[in-house]
Parts: sequence; C-alpha cells; structure tokens
Amino acid sequence: MRTRQIRPAIAQHPKIHDWVFFNQIQLHHPAFLDASTQNSLLSLLGEENLPRQVYYGDGSAIEPEVLAEIQTIYQQLEHRFTWQTGDVLMLDNLLTAHGRKPYGGARQIVVALGEMITATR
Repeated sequence: MRTRQIRPAIAQHPKIHDWVFFNQIQLHHPAFLDASTQNSLLSLLGEENLPRQVYYGDGSAIEPEVLAEIQTIYQQLEHRFTWQTGDVLMLDNLLTAHGRKPYGGARQIVVALGEMITATR
C-alpha cells in the first residue's frame, strides 16, 4: 500500500499571522539521512519504494541544491545551549524547528503541552 498527501510547506501562525516554513522535509526526505543509510535504502528499495519521500506539490523532485540550502539555513539558525539542573524549555513549535543532537543517557519527557491548529494557506 502506498499513501500520498500534498501538504503545504508553509503555515500561517495563528497568533502573529506570519508565514513560516513548517513541514517535515528533514524527517521525510532521504537527503537528510546519513550517506550510508541513504545509499543502503536506495540500493535495497530504489527511490520509488522508499518508505518516506518528499517532492514538490506537482510530483517533481526537489533539486539537491535546494535541499542543501534548507540544511544550511537550519544550521545557520541553530541555537545550542547546555542544560542545567532545573532547566525548563518551552517553545512555539511553529516558530522553532526544535530538535536535538545525539546524547548519552536516559531521556525523560515529563510534560508535553500543545494546542492543535489547522493549516491555512
């Protein structure tokens, strides 16, 4: 079974009304995998059978230079900090592409809060 969805790459923030780049390209496009994993998946499955993939809305491939530019912009805007005991992080997921670097030890999420929104375009 294959499923496809055409989803917007941008969303309008419900409070400040700015248009923001809000999507899952770095999770779903194989270009963001490490080279070994990417090559292994492509050799085993071929591009047409990858478990996840991202294209433009018309079905055409996203150019490698566009993917590289997205990655560069994310790296330029990255903000890192060192956690200290008692720290709490709260962020607006529409304005912040949150992520994390690899780490050692157990991860514990104590509370996750959210408010569902409907994407408008």
